[in-house]
Amino acid sequence: MKRLVCLLVALTPALASADKRFDTGKGATWDCAKDPVVHINVGKGKYTFKGACTEIHVNSGSNTVAIETVTDLHVNGGKNTVPFADATGPKIHVNGAGNKVHWAKVSPDVHTAGSGNDVGASAPQPK
Repeated sequence: MKRLVCLLVALTPALASADKRFDTGKGATWDCAKDPVVHINVGKGKYTFKGACTEIHVNSGSNTVAIETVTDLHVNGGKNTVPFADATGPKIHVNGAGNKVHWAKVSPDVHTAGSGNDVGASAPQPK
């Protein structure tokens, strides 16, 4: 019986969902309804996020990241351009340097620790 339990545990897939991670490539379009927590760990890409994202982490540099809506945005890399149109009580954390983070319809809670960042409200983004 003990062997059967061990075998079942070993063959049962993990129930916890993993976040969406971009570790290779030069960009993508992602629907946050599939997974609302995203990590970008590769640079020099163009990413578009549709729908309501819970968290987006930009951990690399020189990306363009267009977002429809996000609750918690972390920009840890440098020289990223991140426009977004809407958010629900967003929190924005910009820890890298030389990033451009702009929003259209929100009053976010902004925390910046990097240097040379351009962070603020902008005109509404085209749809």
